[in-house]
Amino acid sequence: MFKGRSITLKHLMIDNVKHIGLIFKSDKVVQALVEKLPNICWSEEYGMYHIRNNRTNLRTIFSTFRGEVWINGNYFFENNSGLNPKNPII
Repeated sequence: MFKGRSITLKHLMIDNVKHIGLIFKSDKVVQALVEKLPNICWSEEYGMYHIRNNRTNLRTIFSTFRGEVWINGNYFFENNSGLNPKNPII
């Protein structure tokens, strides 16, 4: 299943646009899955991959890693408020 693999989501602001930062230990499986994400970019400044923060991309992250990588959202979701439809993620 997860085999000790995990990825942590972080909030980033790049050029005044909200992004989702992806932090993970180097692993061939995780790297291959990250590279499947649409419009994924590497940030030298932050030392992590990132993707625009929107509902579609967040759903894509969860579906891409499902069953392969544990997603740590502790730094991303505050009291699960991001999951509340009245409080959008965007």
